[in-house]
Amino acid sequence: MAETAAETEAVIAAVRTHHAAMSDTLAGHTEAVARAADDRQRAAALSALVAYLRGEVLVHAAAEESTIYAAAAPLAPSLVEALELEHRDLAEQVQGLARTAAGATPPAALPLAMAAAAVLAVFRVHAAKENDVVLPLVAAAGQPLRPLLGEMERAFAAGLAAAASA
Repeated sequence: MAETAAETEAVIAAVRTHHAAMSDTLAGHTEAVARAADDRQRAAALSALVAYLRGEVLVHAAAEESTIYAAAAPLAPSLVEALELEHRDLAEQVQGLARTAAGATPPAALPLAMAAAAVLAVFRVHAAKENDVVLPLVAAAGQPLRPLLGEMERAFAAGLAAAASA
């Protein structure tokens, strides 16, 4: 049975809500990095930020690529390629933050705050493209979003399990 417009909108709204929650959590970590009063607080905030990015955001990105992006690729290959490039860039930024967190020298406050803010900005713009372009595009092509979201949730759960056991 075909998905109704109301069902499609409900799925898009659920994804928007999830992306907003992720953005809020990421913003909280970013703010903690920026407001850290000393090296110890900054190191703890950075470690928490990296853990969230690795354990949630990058796992989410991989789940999107294997499900939603796979559905969108035949419809808009250049768009999907650009989004995947953004995922790779985000992963590289996370690696840079992780290297900083693992370093022997405490990170400088301003550059670290700017790097964290850049990750947040990339995430927000990227999520908006998924919410406002990719999902409506897939739905307009007749692909029901509810099963696709279910596949993504399963891929995300599997990714979380793999990350926890690593």
